[in-house]
Amino acid sequence: MQVLENIRCIQHAPSVQMQEVPPDFYIPDFDEDEQNPDERMDQHTQDKQIQRDDEYYEGDNDNDHADGS
Repeated sequence: MQVLENIRCIQHAPSVQMQEVPPDFYIPDFDEDEQNPDERMDQHTQDKQIQRDDEYYEGDNDNDHADGS
């Protein structure tokens, strides 16, 4: 019984790290060659082109993607 009381008093911590889940909606890829170099992009468009630090895949043809194999 002493062990259970001691365990009850210990502060707990989550077993996995918390990460923000990416959105499910479609974000189109932008081709820099098709854009007019004289036009400025708005902040929303610029933010969509930022690659996250925790993104490890370059594209759809990477070996580690979950493709069912």
